[in-house]
Amino acid sequence: MKLSKILGILCILIGLSFLFPIGLGQTMQTSDDQTKIGIFYYVWWEATNPNSWDSTCVDTPLLGWYDSNDPMIINQHLSSLEELGIDFVIISWWGTEDRFGGFTDMSAKEVFQVANNSRTNLKFAILSNLLT
Repeated sequence: MKLSKILGILCILIGLSFLFPIGLGQTMQTSDDQTKIGIFYYVWWEATNPNSWDSTCVDTPLLGWYDSNDPMIINQHLSSLEELGIDFVIISWWGTEDRFGGFTDMSAKEVFQVANNSRTNLKFAILSNLLT
């Protein structure tokens, strides 16, 4: 197996261990009620874009090869995050003219729209990934 593929798999596994350090269906408990738990939420996944879901993805996501701007997918993600006890979401945003043709801008706006229309208690922030 190529070293790059092994490193890619290792990076995915390490990333998942940070996202899901507990069993699914359990909530995270902290000793300090002031402690907040957040995640980075990447909105560049586009089912038809070869630069998005590429050969480095070794497993099929539970929701299939989805688009990040699909309101049903966003709703499912938000529900899952709340079930896991996540308090806040940091959306990775690449500007209005990103390398995905503005897709992350459109997707970030859709996440905010879906969150605004839902009864989520999650808090949201933007991480600006603008390249100069």
